[in-house]
Amino acid sequence: TWFGLVHRTNRVVTPLERWLREREPDFEPPWQLLSVTTTYLLGSRMHECSHAPPVWELRPVQDALVRTLDEAALRDLIHTLRHAPEDQQRQLIQRLGDRLLDSIESSSPTQAPEAESPFRPGGSGQ
Repeated sequence: TWFGLVHRTNRVVTPLERWLREREPDFEPPWQLLSVTTTYLLGSRMHECSHAPPVWELRPVQDALVRTLDEAALRDLIHTLRHAPEDQQRQLIQRLGDRLLDSIESSSPTQAPEAESPFRPGGSGQ
């Protein structure tokens, strides 16, 4: 909000929401306002923030998560986000994040031994 006259809302459609809409066309996300910034006439600002839902933790990796997880795991995630207490949601999100990191680490190629460089001590340039 700018001087109370201009208001803008930034809405992001996540990969998980797109995946869910493909399976449930009538799905409407339960939006939650996360932050508000107000600028006053003399230039001061006020920032207000609310508590983000557990799924917010997955935001940076949702694209990879949707590509990596199978249908059953994604359905389990959706069920948990809809019906489980917040602590169980956070536990599942932590496990999924760990699983995603493990899959990334295991799929990265092993590094070949470094070739001798003329710019390092012991290299052929010395």
